Amino acid sequence: MNRNFPDQSQLSEDDLQGIIGLAPVGMIVSDVEGKFIYVNSALMDLLGYDHNEIYRVDLVVTSSEDLGINQQIRQRLLEGRDQTVVMEKRYLHKSGRSILCLVSIAGLRNKNNQIDRFVEQIIDIEYRKKMEKSADLFRSIINASRDAMYIIDPNTGKILDANLHSCELLGYSYEEMLEMYVADIEVSLS
Repeated sequence: MNRNFPDQSQLSEDDLQGIIGLAPVGMIVSDVEGKFIYVNSALMDLLGYDHNEIYRVDLVVTSSEDLGINQQIRQRLLEGRDQTVVMEKRYLHKSGRSILCLVSIAGLRNKNNQIDRFVEQIIDIEYRKKMEKSADLFRSIINASRDAMYIIDPNTGKILDANLHSCELLGYSYEEMLEMYVADIEVSLS
């Protein structure tokens, strides 16, 4: 897969900025030192900065805990050890709060096949992480119960989730329970 931008004869700089500008996820094009060349509006909205603020030379949007790993990733890309790196990384909102994001970073090669820019795609995963924590908490609470508990789709009667006690009581594995419908349980109980 070719990770280089097409020749200018195929896409102009305005075309590229338009594509990046319309992307629904945050995107950055930076030089090899990390200075922003272009930041799309989705990232400015995510971080709370306007167009004039985001390009300030002294602005740091990476959480201090992740600055070291940021440098290591750029070095790995420059050395050719990786073509693309995907990782979770914390960014700083203008208000100072940290935002956990999924980041994909790739080096862009010039006509001399040297990396002279990086492109990053940034997706806010804070909500997903909170939902995962809530799901883990829910799972531990229902598994701690000595009551048989299962969640059923009200439209189809399909079992969507079950606690360990219900599996033990009915004699099915968790995976088997998730393949069943309420009618199946009623048959097994009779």
